[in-house]
Amino acid sequence: MRIILGIGNPGQEYALTRHNVGWLVVEALAGASEGDWRETSGLYCEKLVAFGGAPCLLVKPLTYVNRTGEAAVALCERLNASPADFLILLDDVHLPVGALRLRQGGSSGGHNGMRSLEFSLGTQHVPRLRIGIGASLGSGALITYVLSPFTPAEQPVIRETVRAAAVIGEAFGRGGYAEAGTAYSQWKAQTDSESSEERSTKAS
Repeated sequence: MRIILGIGNPGQEYALTRHNVGWLVVEALAGASEGDWRETSGLYCEKLVAFGGAPCLLVKPLTYVNRTGEAAVALCERLNASPADFLILLDDVHLPVGALRLRQGGSSGGHNGMRSLEFSLGTQHVPRLRIGIGASLGSGALITYVLSPFTPAEQPVIRETVRAAAVIGEAFGRGGYAEAGTAYSQWKAQTDSESSEERSTKAS
């Protein structure tokens, strides 16, 4: 079974913050699917859905970002899953708001949730979709920044980005990383084309 895990913090006070954008995508994927979220062992809540007839488990860890790996290990033990069965959805301060980056593995990039996952699972080869949340003005303000909400100007952009990320996530649930890669390439080609048209319009 494929598992789509959104990194984030539990609690209403964190619900709409930049650090919880992974949760926003998971919730978009849950959509109108029947059934409720179910809390399991205090480490995460889950919802079983199906994409193209393929079962997929949506997961929101309840461990807070820095201990995300504990939830992933519990899932692996319970479901006999491997790191390759996961798609991790996470925020990235190094990407501008509206950007996405799909990778099959790599470093944590300084993200504490991804670092916890890689340490707990013992590998960097964990598929992940990074979602741009912009960059703070200074490293000292990073914690405050990632726990802040998106600005009114950013909100329409992030809504569209969450929808695009959900399309890629659904593709992963349906056909694994290869199908997610195709969906990501289509999104990127469309985004690049729109950016090119916008530049041409400004230049004319």
